[in-house]
Amino acid sequence: MVNTGHSTIQSYIQKYPHVLFEDGISEINISLYNFTWVQDGLSCIFDENIGEFVTSSLFKIFIFIMYTVIFAFALTGNGLVCFVVYSSPRMKTVTNYFIVNLAVGDILMTVFCVPFSFVPVLVLRYWPFGSIMCRVVNYTQAVSVMVSAYTMFAISIDRYLAIVQPLKPRLGKAAAKVVVMAVWAGAAATATPIGVVAQLHKPSQWHVACNVGVCGEMWSDLKSSERYSLALLILQFGLPLSALVATYARIACVVWAERTPGEAQSERDVRVQKSKRKVVVGGAGAACRSRGVDSGAPSTGNNGGTTPAGETPAAADAGLAAPPFLKKCKLNDNECRLSSNLQIAMPYIAEGIQEIGISSTDPLILENIVMDTDESVFKFVLPTLKVQGGRKCKVADFKQNLEESTMKLTLDCPFLGTGTYKFSGQMSIFNIEREGDFKLHTDSMRTTMTIKMDKTIVNGKKHWKLLSYQSASEPSESMHIEIDGLFSGELNRARSFLSAVNKDWDSTLEIGKPIADAIVKNTFENLKAFFLRVPIEDLL
Repeated sequence: MVNTGHSTIQSYIQKYPHVLFEDGISEINISLYNFTWVQDGLSCIFDENIGEFVTSSLFKIFIFIMYTVIFAFALTGNGLVCFVVYSSPRMKTVTNYFIVNLAVGDILMTVFCVPFSFVPVLVLRYWPFGSIMCRVVNYTQAVSVMVSAYTMFAISIDRYLAIVQPLKPRLGKAAAKVVVMAVWAGAAATATPIGVVAQLHKPSQWHVACNVGVCGEMWSDLKSSERYSLALLILQFGLPLSALVATYARIACVVWAERTPGEAQSERDVRVQKSKRKVVVGGAGAACRSRGVDSGAPSTGNNGGTTPAGETPAAADAGLAAPPFLKKCKLNDNECRLSSNLQIAMPYIAEGIQEIGISSTDPLILENIVMDTDESVFKFVLPTLKVQGGRKCKVADFKQNLEESTMKLTLDCPFLGTGTYKFSGQMSIFNIEREGDFKLHTDSMRTTMTIKMDKTIVNGKKHWKLLSYQSASEPSESMHIEIDGLFSGELNRARSFLSAVNKDWDSTLEIGKPIADAIVKNTFENLKAFFLRVPIEDLL
């Protein structure tokens, strides 16, 4: 039995005479040791081609413990993230979708990296899982790394929009899912070359002698490897890092560098803020330049008549056959005929003329005004809102297009809205559930209504019949919003929200628009009743 084994060993030595060790033992013992490795799968201690391995038992135990701890924590932690978001409807936000995607990428890395790195590299010194798994593991590892990089890029953009532009439209859940799919598609495409070139190879005579291989990338030429490495450096590191630096630097400027509006300048202000904190939003105004179809009637200015001092519109004889607020104009005075009559009528219309079916719009009581975002990221509800200011509306422009049967009316109206609010969802980076007082004030909200109309006969006289309308509203002066207790008095916490909205009137309008829409709707109904009551001949 020994002779047979010895002859086998001798033939092995003759075939691989270079397999030598520096332990001073005999050739027969060296060969026997290597032969035992081939038969039993034990690792070699030294080889001149691949260098010295660390074989300390203490080191192996330490590495094993570290790998086990990392594997357990990574799998458990990322798994819990996925479970919490999946099981809680409130957690299903756009940002959390990206975080779950990042967690899935980390789980993939944990499963395909930790065990497949520890066993072949530190225990066996060769790849025992076959050529197919070599390709699968290398490709999956590359995909998971790229998914993490691309997802962090998407998160940085989402955080930028949430903090720097908190009231601007953000990605909805459907769009977020598309982004996630794009991240995986991009990562899969980028990692494809690794799956192609990954294969088993024998880098040393030691591996040849033992008939075992190592899993790695085998490129056909060095140029291809260098080009792909450069592409990876740009796609996986350069572009995501540049985006992260740019977005988070901007976020840092907004959160820390800029001055928060409404911050206290004295001890008195601090005491007042402690007693009652409010989120104050100032929107910088922008003038509206509307485009439309001009008719023969020219544009008019804010030069119409006004209600005499001390006299309210309700005091007028609204029920008479010829409404007294209509101004008689010269035949060719289009400015008077079109704009002035309507201007004089506006306070009466706002006050309400019950005799001709015009309800009051000043004050106007609105209910359940809702501002929400796509996919319900947050919801802002005004259960009741009292709006004042309709009596002070000015007719900025009034045009007719008889060929298209339309009229275009532009009003500049100040208004003050007071009531209560309910907020639920995510504002900036905070999850909020709040109720409190709400106040909105603007010196002038410009509203342009394009009204589809027709002519009708009422009591033998021609009247304009208003059919439908389209409208657009913009604050032409500064808008001021007070939201009591939205951030529970923590003004520093609201810094980013305040700084961003203070500079962006369009964001402020996102809150004011539902209110403006409700006012426009009531105004249209009152104008509809007004024109059905007043004949065209009295207006012209």
